[in-house]
Amino acid sequence: MLLLAGLLACAATACADLGGPAKLGVRGQLAIGPGVVLVEKGQIYQGSFQYGATIGPHGDFEVVVDAEGTYGFHAYVEPRYLYIPIEVQIEGGAERTLIAGRLPIDQSMVDWEGMCERNGRCEWVDQSSNPFILTPGLDDDLSNNPVISNPEVRLIAPGTYQVTVDVEDPDGNLSNQILAHPVGTGIGAQLNATGYIIEGNYPNGRYTATVIADDAEPGSLWLIVAADHECSNSQILEVYSTFE
Repeated sequence: MLLLAGLLACAATACADLGGPAKLGVRGQLAIGPGVVLVEKGQIYQGSFQYGATIGPHGDFEVVVDAEGTYGFHAYVEPRYLYIPIEVQIEGGAERTLIAGRLPIDQSMVDWEGMCERNGRCEWVDQSSNPFILTPGLDDDLSNNPVISNPEVRLIAPGTYQVTVDVEDPDGNLSNQILAHPVGTGIGAQLNATGYIIEGNYPNGRYTATVIADDAEPGSLWLIVAADHECSNSQILEVYSTFE
């Protein structure tokens, strides 16, 4: 188990178009990296997490999805920065130009004022003059960030993995974003709580999920992250899968 290293980049197999129709998705760049992107299918905070990709050392990312529709996009870097949530509408025939089939994410798609109101903090840094480079806001209090530990990914059957992690949120406002991404697969998954969810706040404890990841090799690298309702996130942990 390691903290996220600085050498991760978007896997070429997930980002390249290999002669067929351009696959739909999102692409963009953060002012900092590396990190991880998780995408839920459906309205933001109401969909199901199904897709993921790494954020490269220079902040670049690309995520491929299966179909047109509404998606909730979440970008996580290190705990000093608030994670960025964006709802996007991916349409092959949309007026916005798709670059290689990917919808470009820009600053105008981020509701900075709304994010500030939701988390009660406004420590935003100046945005780049390039509208396609996003700069996350600074998290002014790391003491209440979720903490994750003891991650484990076990191969329990061909293409099937059991993912577990311990989560502790100091101020008790943990969100449903306890998430895992097997690097290079394009897959994202949400882990499940073992206790009661009270008024939308998820409990501290051990989280688990069974994830179908046929493209993940035995000994594959996985990224795990957790976030709370105030847009604070944990460190991003690396863990390599093991056999049962």
